[in-house]
Amino acid sequence: MRGFLLSFVGATLVAGFGQILPANAQPEVDLARSDRNSSSASACPALANARQYDVIVFGDEVPGVMSALKVQQELQARRQSSKVALITEGDTTRGIGGHLVRGGLAI
Repeated sequence: MRGFLLSFVGATLVAGFGQILPANAQPEVDLARSDRNSSSASACPALANARQYDVIVFGDEVPGVMSALKVQQELQARRQSSKVALITEGDTTRGIGGHLVRGGLAI
């Protein structure tokens, strides 16, 4: 499994099959001053809205989207948790897919 996942490094926020969520920028947090012993239900005590994923892929271009989908399919085929995040720094209001889709080059 490790080798499979390493082959998809460099790619990106798909949480659940077909459900695309934009990545929100997180405010800078002083981790040295955060309460690390807090009994918060958050995955990360420094970020109140932190979430957990099985795989995180970066980039909404074709390689990133296809990698995220393939990783999720592979995890589901192995009956493992398949929460995959596709993260982009671009504007997701017009969709994902980078230049190929947003540039009108899709057929």
